Amino acid sequence: MSSTENPHVGLTKEEMEKYSIFQIEFNGGELQGPDVEHGYRAYKDKLAERDPDALQEYLERLQEVRRTTSMETLYIWHCLEAKEQNFYKLQGDDEQVDIARRELQLLNNIGSDFASREAILAYHIDDVLKRLKQIQHPMPESNNTLIKAQSKQDLPPDWMDHFSPQLVAEQVRINWTRQKDMMSMIEHSTALHKDLKPEPGTPQAAQIEHIRESAEILKKNVTATERLLKEFEEQIHRADEYATRPQPKSVDT
Repeated sequence: MSSTENPHVGLTKEEMEKYSIFQIEFNGGELQGPDVEHGYRAYKDKLAERDPDALQEYLERLQEVRRTTSMETLYIWHCLEAKEQNFYKLQGDDEQVDIARRELQLLNNIGSDFASREAILAYHIDDVLKRLKQIQHPMPESNNTLIKAQSKQDLPPDWMDHFSPQLVAEQVRINWTRQKDMMSMIEHSTALHKDLKPEPGTPQAAQIEHIRESAEILKKNVTATERLLKEFEEQIHRADEYATRPQPKSVDT
């Protein structure tokens, strides 16, 4: 899609400062389907040529992606609840508190992104249902997709103990990889300037101080992200063990 076709480009610096801009990423192909280009309807199809089987296949794929996303979003939400309770019991504002804060910031950001992903998926699902209706195709059962989401009441009490948070772990892993790459760049820059002794108050001194401060901040971010990644990878391991464990047989009465 070119810049002239995309309705979400062309923001000025002033507009970027005025509005909150969210970038929601989907893996390649997750939204790709009949008459969908770059995540948006193209309206290049014709009713007489619309393939209901292709739409039905697309619908089922979207529903599965949304189901998975919904579960991961719910898992993040309850992780945040527990972590926030512990966080607000911490005293002072030392480095460990700051790292815990950064854990929450990252997890909250991912949770917000996943909730947005779920809403976008719900919209596409309802759009497919609408398109099937337009060609008078027998409609699949619908549960008010746009407003119905997975709730804790639908799940067993111990569901979080056995849940495998694959998507959130992958998102944390991506963040961790990007942070490590950036850390390497900053460390390289720091090494280049380690022997420089600029006069205080000069632009060069300010630049070196900025690099040093950036390195300290990023180091805390890396530590926070590594903690989350370790936590979710351990949960995935526990879930895998539970899935392979022989389950007790039910006794018929």
